[in-house]
Amino acid sequence: MMPLFVNEQTLLFMKFSLTILLLSISFGLFAQDVTISGTVTNEQGEALIGATIQAKGASTGTATDIDGKFSLAIPSETTSLIFSSIGYGDEEIQVNGRSEYNVIMVEASIY
Repeated sequence: MMPLFVNEQTLLFMKFSLTILLLSISFGLFAQDVTISGTVTNEQGEALIGATIQAKGASTGTATDIDGKFSLAIPSETTSLIFSSIGYGDEEIQVNGRSEYNVIMVEASIY
């Protein structure tokens, strides 16, 4: 069997590469997104087109489609979602591990 000779520079490169690989894997484990979906309607059960959904404290958001449906990838540490639509009061819904959120928006009061 032939002896394996590794110079100091090659050994240093191998250690560096292994460190980068392990850090990449660990960051990937902590930075998981969760995909949620649902429907936004008014009190009469009609779909709200263009209602916005924002993950509180994040720059992640989306809007509902023509059927009031939405799908959004949010950071796993998100604690609440903010739903808003013109003419309706904002709704803040707590994220509690569910993947589907069906929200009924209430018309804003005008004084």
